[in-house]
Amino acid sequence: MRFKGRLSWKMFIAKKRARFGLKFFLVSEVGTGYIADFLIYTVNGTVYNPKFANYPVSTKIVLHLMDRFLGQGYCVTMDNYYMSPQLADILISERTDLYGTVCVNKMRKDLPPNFAKEKIPKGDVLAYQRGKVMALKFQDKKSVFLMSTVHNASSRLVKCKSKKTVLKPIVVCDYNNTMGGVDLCDQEMSYYPTLRKQQGKYYIKIFQQFMDQSLWNAYILYKKDNPLQNITLLDFRLQIIELSIQKYSDRNSSVHSSRCSSTLNPMRLTARHFASHIPPNPIKKEPRRQCAVCCSKKTESGKKIRKETRIWCKDCEVGLCLEPCFEIYHTKLHF
Repeated sequence: MRFKGRLSWKMFIAKKRARFGLKFFLVSEVGTGYIADFLIYTVNGTVYNPKFANYPVSTKIVLHLMDRFLGQGYCVTMDNYYMSPQLADILISERTDLYGTVCVNKMRKDLPPNFAKEKIPKGDVLAYQRGKVMALKFQDKKSVFLMSTVHNASSRLVKCKSKKTVLKPIVVCDYNNTMGGVDLCDQEMSYYPTLRKQQGKYYIKIFQQFMDQSLWNAYILYKKDNPLQNITLLDFRLQIIELSIQKYSDRNSSVHSSRCSSTLNPMRLTARHFASHIPPNPIKKEPRRQCAVCCSKKTESGKKIRKETRIWCKDCEVGLCLEPCFEIYHTKLHF
């Protein structure tokens, strides 16, 4: 999450587009990108599950996020920051599988000898098996190192971008197909962010990040319950905004007796409306209000039009000329 303010647990990652920010660890569903759980990384202040206190940080992160999914037969895909033989053994004991890339420089002692240094021709595979854990090296343009508890060293034919057929290990193909869950939710949430540069307080930005994540999860659940409705994330968010305004807006606080309202009633285009005379008040027996439609226009010289009327819409609490402004206000989105 982008953040450039002063904070002791602000992270710097040079390869990210937002180089300065707060780091979130996520676990998400592969197919939809639904965020199942997350963890804010605050360095030494990060709160982990006490059961996993004796493990390394990368292992604690995975076990903390996967705690309620352990023992249910799930399979988790992860990148090389988290992967280790120790984590594979722990998850196997919890009836959970895993596969992903491996950082060989970080764990040379735990991998087979000469696993990283041994040279093989392009397209070939080198694999080692220990119980259920397999370590695999695939020579593409660069050496690719993976670890899995559900695959073997078998390969299959795959079409590349150049439409050529290439033989690749199945674990590589599955990793490419399943690693996009977190990337999908990050990409979709980046299109319409609620974060703003002007808001410097970190806790406000974290709350806005929660809002984005909640809206994304709500969108996934809505599409699951309504598979026939082809709705985009933008339209879904706009509907949420409109419904929130209808439910929580206080129109009485924004309507003044002598001026046209600056806020439009969101129900003006859908509900039934009737014209009536503005009721008397303690000051005037026949009060008037500016017409909301007329006062939104300007003359040729650029001056605002000021026109008062004794007619209003009781539900919208807006002054309107009987003809044609009453009809225009309740039928046109922009006037």
